[in-house]
Amino acid sequence: MQSKIIEILSNTDPIQRIETNKDKYFSFIDRYMVGCEHKNFHCEGDVWEHTKLVIQNMVMQEHDWIDVLAALLHDVGKKEALTRNSGKNMHAHEIYSEQIASEWLTNMEFDTQIREIILWLIRNHTLALELKVMKKRGRIHELVHHPLFGRLTRLARADCFGTLDENGNPRDDFDNILKRPIVAEIILQGE
Repeated sequence: MQSKIIEILSNTDPIQRIETNKDKYFSFIDRYMVGCEHKNFHCEGDVWEHTKLVIQNMVMQEHDWIDVLAALLHDVGKKEALTRNSGKNMHAHEIYSEQIASEWLTNMEFDTQIREIILWLIRNHTLALELKVMKKRGRIHELVHHPLFGRLTRLARADCFGTLDENGNPRDDFDNILKRPIVAEIILQGE
């Protein structure tokens, strides 16, 4: 199973291949993503429409199948968060996304190292966006100097470009967030 999923995610058009193999490998899409909307935040449509945009943006930058898998799974818990928050918001969706992704990754027999990478990316993808307001230098330093921060940057960049406002424009630009003076200074300290 794992090798077939890797083949699908390594394709030049992974979205088409994912949709073709949805029933066999990716049933979580219909269960958790299709029809799950929050118009106040995601003008692009339901979670699946957003995720497809994130994947499209991921494959337009340097990436590998692990990055595509993280993009595919990063918001799978939004429906659960919306339910638990009485339909008001999707706060803490990364926690539910991590739980759902962990179960799926285990069922698909991904090894521990791959699971840990994917789950760390899911757990921290919202934290990456908090860099635009984060003030604690130690917290910024810990995040931007983590060994997986390069992958997290790719996911956050793709997520920003896949989260649209009412005019169809990206809500944020992660590269601009990285240029925030305190963040840029701390990034440079590690070089």
